[in-house]
Amino acid sequence: HIEFVHKGSFAGNGVIFAGQHELRQDGQTLHSNWWMPDVSAPPHTMGQYEPGTPTDHWLDMRWDAPASMLLEVGATPAGQPRGEGIIVHQAHIITPESDESSHYFWATSRSTDHAHEEMDAVVRSLMEQAFNVEDKPIIEASYANLDGMDFWEAKPAFLGIDSGGTKARRVMQQRIAAEQEVPAA
Repeated sequence: HIEFVHKGSFAGNGVIFAGQHELRQDGQTLHSNWWMPDVSAPPHTMGQYEPGTPTDHWLDMRWDAPASMLLEVGATPAGQPRGEGIIVHQAHIITPESDESSHYFWATSRSTDHAHEEMDAVVRSLMEQAFNVEDKPIIEASYANLDGMDFWEAKPAFLGIDSGGTKARRVMQQRIAAEQEVPAA
């Protein structure tokens, strides 16, 4: 959803669509990883790389059921090892509050220039823009549009880029079904 929703923060001007995606499952853990070699420096590298610098960029998401995600977003000068790049780690944790609401907790850190308050402000601003201005209204509107209907009953359209989220929903569907099974007496 980055290329559509996050135009004001993290959008990569189409580089994600040109990237390579890998989705793999290890038990109830999913890994949805994007690799975008030799692309212009992404927004999270502002102040570290000059605009237009060729970089190898990655977005690696680990999802653990029911709703914990670890995201590593990184970029390094094209052809260099990942460890020499700029890496941002994010944690996303969702927990129910009630039948109709949840808490969404997130945290972020970065691998370079830790004492740079101006860079802290840039990263904080990008994150607040992404979550509060871009994601939140879409999540709330999507929930309102379902109007109590089960997600699958709504017969949503799926795009290939949705494969990670779709797989996560399938894992959750299996977990819920397993919890509801009544053991034989």
